[in-house]
Amino acid sequence: MIVSELEKSGLFNAGLGAIAQDDGVVRRDVGTMNGKDLKSLGLMSLVATPSPMDLLSRLYGRTRHVLLSGAMAESWGVRQYISNPEKLFPSIEKAMSIWDQKMGSPGSGTVGAVVRDIDGHVAATTSTGGMGEMLPGRIGDSSIPGAGYYADDELGAISMTGHGEGILTMALGIRLLEAHQAAENPKIARENCQKILDSLERRTSYQAGAILLSQ
Repeated sequence: MIVSELEKSGLFNAGLGAIAQDDGVVRRDVGTMNGKDLKSLGLMSLVATPSPMDLLSRLYGRTRHVLLSGAMAESWGVRQYISNPEKLFPSIEKAMSIWDQKMGSPGSGTVGAVVRDIDGHVAATTSTGGMGEMLPGRIGDSSIPGAGYYADDELGAISMTGHGEGILTMALGIRLLEAHQAAENPKIARENCQKILDSLERRTSYQAGAILLSQ
């Protein structure tokens, strides 16, 4: 719910605030994972829905697939599970008009959340519009489990932000979680994570950040 509200605020580079790729088309990525059963679903290159999280919440748990992309993912959702598609999927022209009217200029910052329920189960979600100067069809880390997000009841949950190419290259989400979990105390956990982030910048020239919930 919170990620959907952040998308709809237009204040961030996700949902209504997502930036356009070099061909002028806004393509959005979102992913979520449940730490109890390790089920995840990532949707990428979504054009017709201004709030990817609304679509994801309807499709999650209804397919064995982990990743779905573009118009086919959107049309499958309409055919199978959405009774009022016009509310969720305005036409592409209307979606672009909404973006223009709401924003004028794009938002900044990926949005994400990590949570733990009353039974101790964790989950993570990340949603984004990408980054500046993107080739049409570029896909970042936010829809990819283990990179842009990850959740495991034995490790914790994490949602990433930053340069997707670097996050993908180093599988940063799962690496940070494992490094944090392996530490003997919180101080060492922070140091372990910082070493990985420093290594990312040193080896790839990219930067990243995270929200992390430990177990």
